[in-house]
Amino acid sequence: MNSPITAHPALRDFMARRGIAADALRNGRLTLTIDGKYRVHLLPAPDGRLALQAKVMTLPGEEGSHVAGQAIERLLNLGAGMLREHASTLCFETKGQVLQLQQSLASDISGELLDAEVAEFTNALDFWARTGKSL
Repeated sequence: MNSPITAHPALRDFMARRGIAADALRNGRLTLTIDGKYRVHLLPAPDGRLALQAKVMTLPGEEGSHVAGQAIERLLNLGAGMLREHASTLCFETKGQVLQLQQSLASDISGELLDAEVAEFTNALDFWARTGKSL
């Protein structure tokens, strides 16, 4: 269990406004389950920033297979097109063929703005989860 003092000030505010106990933190990281289906991690990032991270899906096919390659190409092309409109970005973790959504937040973010960013991130996560199912 971590003290809330080790958490980013915006994360402490976010937790207080939502009634989330300090013992929900693990090494400064908070994991939320949203809509009963999405696990969104809020975690410390370099230079005092915060990061949002969530698993979108495990890609189909064997690692390095043609099917996996096609899925990655389609998703990354879509992701590149969304960069102008969304702060979150897709990342591919080769170990386990996992596609993740990540977003870096400014070090001076407020708890109120963090609420809005988590909501927008969750909307993007929902889009990518639905898109991934259609592959």
